[in-house]
Amino acid sequence: MGYFNKEALGGGSVATPLARQRVQAALDRQNWVYRVDDDGDIYASWDEGYFWFFFYGENEEVLQVRGTWYGTLTQDHELQALRLANEINIDKLFPKVYTQVTDDGQVLVRGELNIDYEKGVTDEQLTLHLRAAIGATIGAFGRFAEAFPDAAPVIEE
Repeated sequence: MGYFNKEALGGGSVATPLARQRVQAALDRQNWVYRVDDDGDIYASWDEGYFWFFFYGENEEVLQVRGTWYGTLTQDHELQALRLANEINIDKLFPKVYTQVTDDGQVLVRGELNIDYEKGVTDEQLTLHLRAAIGATIGAFGRFAEAFPDAAPVIEE
């Protein structure tokens, strides 16, 4: 008996290759609403931002959950936003938070979590990845909403 048996993975689950359909099934299990664009990319929206689920690698074995905050910042706020992103990256293990300036000068705030599933993933691990990536990124977006209240989207309750 070794450390790495089926029972050690949790409930007898077996790691199988990552696939878009498995991400969709995991989102379905959470009752989360999502869409698939013409290129097959999966995306969803929450109150704080929208998220894309991208697949990278030779066999699409790397899953990236990338969120974009709904708040809008101008380049006047870029340095302050970068400093806040760096604070979050120092304080938290994930998500990676960064800013991106668009061609029209808008400063976007993004958060992402990337995991390589070259050896496969169980359904439980995949759900954990999605919940952790989305939840932690929404938490980071909350810090931006506090720091930039005029830029934060208005969420009606």
